[in-house]
Amino acid sequence: MKKFLTITASLLIGAVIATVIVYWVIMSEVSQPAVVTNDETEETQILEREEIPLRSLPLNDAHKSILNKIGIDAETFIITPEMQDCAVNRLGRERLTEIFGGADPKALEIATLTACLSVE
Repeated sequence: MKKFLTITASLLIGAVIATVIVYWVIMSEVSQPAVVTNDETEETQILEREEIPLRSLPLNDAHKSILNKIGIDAETFIITPEMQDCAVNRLGRERLTEIFGGADPKALEIATLTACLSVE
């Protein structure tokens, strides 16, 4: 019985340590949202306030495959200003600009951005 409790306690401690490590890795991958302010007006700036057709972004076959898997047609989908705001708040302006420029989003970033698809 004592051996069973020792093994169980060791496994629980290992699970807690693994959970903390995974949490730390996830939090280190998610950049803090960048807020840029104008010195004169102190207003927060966001991406351009216009709709962006997804087809106008540099998408490779892997990007299109991911989009198809989550039910998005790259030829007709439009990224609204509200979706852009959501994405800036979740990933930060710098990383979002990199992704819009053709960088591959990480799996965690994809999961984070899917929440922005329903923003209206």
